[in-house]
Amino acid sequence: MHARIFSNGVEVSVKSFVERFVGAVSLAVVSSLKAPSPEKCIDLELDTDRIALKIDSKLVALDRNQGFAGTLVRDTIQGMIHNLKGIDARTPVRIVVEIEEQPWPNKRPVEQL
Repeated sequence: MHARIFSNGVEVSVKSFVERFVGAVSLAVVSSLKAPSPEKCIDLELDTDRIALKIDSKLVALDRNQGFAGTLVRDTIQGMIHNLKGIDARTPVRIVVEIEEQPWPNKRPVEQL
């Protein structure tokens, strides 16, 4: 998994721990939604009053008008990134997660437990 973070259109350099953390949290948040499971890419864009989500290049409707899920996703992502060096959460922030392999390769399917 490879995560890239952009603040106000500029890519922010982050250490590998932060990259893995942001990627894993973003994947977990998106996977909990009633949306298609991501196979290749997650693209989250946060702006002052909106959140945009693309899963594998397909736009998923998710904004404040749709209630609690959009608010929860937005608040979770903002909480995760607002203290990162180089991030200005008052400007547009974009997170792109490229999924190169199964995110949790050592995890067994539920039916095998």
